[in-house]
Amino acid sequence: MPIFTSGDDAASHCNIRAQWEYGHKQFKDVISMNTSLVDRLLSLIVDPYKAEFTLKRNSDPNMNFKLMFQTFLNHFGATTEHDRGENKNRMKAP
Repeated sequence: MPIFTSGDDAASHCNIRAQWEYGHKQFKDVISMNTSLVDRLLSLIVDPYKAEFTLKRNSDPNMNFKLMFQTFLNHFGATTEHDRGENKNRMKAP
């Protein structure tokens, strides 16, 4: 909630409230953008790989995208030359 000082008039209260509402809107936008990015990335990942992460997300539903991406990178980021070669071949397929 906005903090009003005593002795201010109605116009300054309106300005303080408008500033607070704008800051609160920005805060909610960041949360909803992080949630949308996490949901979008999870929609692109097959179920066996995201099953473990689902438990972690249930314990922290407001996890930001950066932390979520780093979690997947730490678990599945290490590849071998063979994995990268197979991936290139799959991308070249029609």
